[in-house]
Amino acid sequence: RDTRLAIRGFGIRAPFGVRGVKILVDGIPMTFPDGQAQLDMIDLRSAERIEVIRGPASSLYGNASGGVVQVFTEDGPEIPFVELYTVGGEYGLFKTGVKTGGQSGNLNYVLNVSRLELDGHREHSRYENVLLNGKFRFEISPTADLTVLTNFVNLPRIDNPSSVTREQWDQGILTNPRAIAMDSHAATTQGTVGLVFRKEFLENHYLTVNFYDAYRDVVEYLPFPEAVDFDRWYIGGGLQYMYAAAVLGRPNRFTIGTDIQHQDDDRRNWEHEGGRFTDKITVNEDEEVSNYALYFRDEFSFIDKWEVTVGGRYDNVRFSADDWLITADNPDDSGSRTMEEFSPMVGLRYSPYPWLNLYGNVATAFETPTTVELVNRPTRAGGFNPNLNPMESTQYEVGVKGFWERFSYEAALFFIRVEDELIGFELAEMPVREFFRNAGRSQHNGLELAFGAQVLPGLTTSVAYTFSDFEFRDYRTDAGVFDGNKIPGVPENQLYWDLHYRHPSGFYGFLDLLYVDDMFVDDANKYENDAHTVVNLRLGVDRTYGHWRLSPFVGINNLFDEEYSGSVVVNSAALRFYEPAPGANVYGGLSVAYLFF
Repeated sequence: RDTRLAIRGFGIRAPFGVRGVKILVDGIPMTFPDGQAQLDMIDLRSAERIEVIRGPASSLYGNASGGVVQVFTEDGPEIPFVELYTVGGEYGLFKTGVKTGGQSGNLNYVLNVSRLELDGHREHSRYENVLLNGKFRFEISPTADLTVLTNFVNLPRIDNPSSVTREQWDQGILTNPRAIAMDSHAATTQGTVGLVFRKEFLENHYLTVNFYDAYRDVVEYLPFPEAVDFDRWYIGGGLQYMYAAAVLGRPNRFTIGTDIQHQDDDRRNWEHEGGRFTDKITVNEDEEVSNYALYFRDEFSFIDKWEVTVGGRYDNVRFSADDWLITADNPDDSGSRTMEEFSPMVGLRYSPYPWLNLYGNVATAFETPTTVELVNRPTRAGGFNPNLNPMESTQYEVGVKGFWERFSYEAALFFIRVEDELIGFELAEMPVREFFRNAGRSQHNGLELAFGAQVLPGLTTSVAYTFSDFEFRDYRTDAGVFDGNKIPGVPENQLYWDLHYRHPSGFYGFLDLLYVDDMFVDDANKYENDAHTVVNLRLGVDRTYGHWRLSPFVGINNLFDEEYSGSVVVNSAALRFYEPAPGANVYGGLSVAYLFF
């Protein structure tokens, strides 16, 4: 029912949304002040490129241990266009949309609106999505521009089939029967408006100012007799100054900035019966999160072929709660918690040849629990868990990367020591809901390899391999001693390969393969998720006839009908670890664009 995103093991604890990874779209944070992000509002059809920053280099962005994902929306082309597109496929897949973009005087624009319906491959897994994304850039002068970003998403129905046990899965039961009986589902609306102003003043001096305002309304009926109803409003902005010019006769780039965010949640939890509220309220509180940050970064080429980078970020995150549900059995849990940290980093790069770059980085990272993780208390209904602490890590990375003619390559070796790693768990004697605790100490060691090549004209390939050796070093609970156990939810080996061919006539084909190793799904390392290999194929053609551009395509997901669990629920007390993925399925579509020239 949601997209899980993890980098170097950070983010696996998320039962929904994205944690441990910072998400930005055109410089505007999609990550809330408490560290949680949603991907529903990101429009990949309008994305020009996506940049992933892993590990220590991401410390500049704050409150995320794994890294940063930045999505950059395409600019409108010089020749304006209007495009209609539709996609259909198995499991009730049907998507339609309209997209337009172009340049008109000093205004560059891209606007996309779409509607998606999907019945899903499991019973009780229907999904609906209406998405609007717009980007409007005004050129104020040759050295200044203002970009206005608009985003709106409405998900009127997201059924939650929940997870199942291995025995249920083997019997062909792919949906948790309790999810059907309780009619577990959610409805979400979110909207964002962002402004980004960029100005070059004097020579080599650059100023960037951003401001954003957003809201998110959620009503969710869980697979047990509790429903969540919260309204979120958040606002923020940032100011960044960069000076890119020689210092002492050597190339240098200095950046300094500040970020300010505020989040306000009105949270109400109710008991529900089969998707209908009862009159019994279980949580009634207002929650606020404020995040203030200062950061700097300097990249200095002190001698030929050598560059040193130093930087740091100070974050102050304050959580506060006003508890309005006060009874003889439930005392006032109002209160606040403040979490702050300075995260420094230092890096060194040596580039003896244009195609060879050797580097090393050391950094610390800081990540707070989200409000959902803080308010989920095993013994109380309201307030914040006083025993849940922020996660801190010290990260070391060495690597090599470069481009040579038709080839690209990259290798990175990393060692991460984590204090108070945030771990999700469930209690069998309570309604099945997720709580969180800290593991005393853990270690993330890994290797990442990547290679890309243009094999022949029009034919390219790429391969990426990740080895992950992640384990607990000091982790003891009432359930047992887990020192030396593997961190659940992370495969030891993962391999990706793709092959892409494009002919001058417009015909193209794309084949990709993903192998995911088996992995443990509980802290005790008693249960596993099996390894799997999934292959996908897509064929299409792009042709232009005068003012018209036609692009039909067809694809097959899971070409060889692999049976596997696409995601897992770590530490499920009811042993419902598995969320079965779709088998082989076919889809196809057509886009028709008119070019105004």
